[in-house]
Amino acid sequence: MRKLLLSLFAVAATATAVRADPVDSAAAREHAARLTLAYQAQIVEIADRDILTAQLERDTAEREIDRARAARDADRLAYWAHRLEAIHAEEASAFASYDKACAAREDARAELRTAVADIEAHAHPTARR
Repeated sequence: MRKLLLSLFAVAATATAVRADPVDSAAAREHAARLTLAYQAQIVEIADRDILTAQLERDTAEREIDRARAARDADRLAYWAHRLEAIHAEEASAFASYDKACAAREDARAELRTAVADIEAHAHPTARR
């Protein structure tokens, strides 16, 4: 009798575990998607700050070029002209990084929507009909 009860308990536990697997899996995908979205949102913020930094540096370089011209300081003018050229490249790179980060964030949002839909489908199996 004890073996029969243990066997029935094992079968019931296995059936419960099998049913829980898709739900647990969907919950794990949803959690991972949330983490990915949070990470990608931080990357977008960093890229946005990189753009702002490049713009501030550009403004500074342009101001220093004007000052060097007014002071007729050729060495300072040459330095800031070269620096401005590098800053333009940094700004372009920052904009490209921002675009790439925004696309990755949107991909993460889509993945989260899919994961949430999977959880809802497993939570409400009749909703699929």
